[in-house]
Amino acid sequence: ILQNPSEVYRLHDVNDLLVEGGSATATAFLSDDLVDRILIYRAPIIVGEGKSSFGYVGLDAIADAHERWRFVDEQRLGGDRLEVYERAR
Repeated sequence: ILQNPSEVYRLHDVNDLLVEGGSATATAFLSDDLVDRILIYRAPIIVGEGKSSFGYVGLDAIADAHERWRFVDEQRLGGDRLEVYERAR
């Protein structure tokens, strides 16, 4: 288990790493620019108080976010939906 996203560099012979977690985990990996692909699962239900999926990731203007990610796929999973985005580098 990684305690900090920067620890990913101590992993040897790892080509792919699946990271699952909440807002704090997603924000930590995005802020350290360690994410190449985002999978977002959406369901047509509302649960909770509407917390944000991500915290501050180092972008201060909307213009900085444009063209950072590109939409690459979408799949319907019954009534749910999976959206896939890849980092534009």
